[in-house]
Amino acid sequence: MYIISGWNNLIDILNVIKKTNFTIINHIIWSFKWGVYAKKKYVSSHYHILFLVKNKKNYIFKPQYINPKNKKGHPYEKDVWNWDNYHRGNDPDHIKGHPCQLPLMLLEKMIIISSNKENWIGDIFSGSGGTLLACKKLERNCISIEKIPDYLKIIKKKAKIINTENKIKNIEEESIEKNIKKPESKIENYWNKKFKR
Repeated sequence: MYIISGWNNLIDILNVIKKTNFTIINHIIWSFKWGVYAKKKYVSSHYHILFLVKNKKNYIFKPQYINPKNKKGHPYEKDVWNWDNYHRGNDPDHIKGHPCQLPLMLLEKMIIISSNKENWIGDIFSGSGGTLLACKKLERNCISIEKIPDYLKIIKKKAKIINTENKIKNIEEESIEKNIKKPESKIENYWNKKFKR
């Protein structure tokens, strides 16, 4: 499992993880060249990515990088990621209507390293549908969940979903309140109150 967050929510996320059965394998930094201008503080130009597993003795990890200077070396992955040529202005997969979109190359990297073809990928904050699009390209199945109904059109457009070929269940907010049971665990209650999702 991967959790992507800015620094401001990180401590709360780490505290919640401590109450679960997940183990943090890596704390990855995704560094990028843009950021929100700040006059009296450092410009935030990175995200935190937590790589977690349920069973630390049995999980998929397929490193892709091979150092060209050492042809006999085994593939490996560093815990700082960056793409020098990428910025939001030249992102071919960026779509209007959603304020926070992750680059496809980032999503594809996580999916390739931590899954196999035809595996199921879950995205509980679908947003603009980037994970759906990455899964389609990489031949993975995907369950995508988004609370905000207004994002459905954006998700369908970005992920190039056609209703006749794909099944999408659109549940209105009233139906969500009626059909979903209230959280039973303290962790779920804490998470819902903190992030109001």
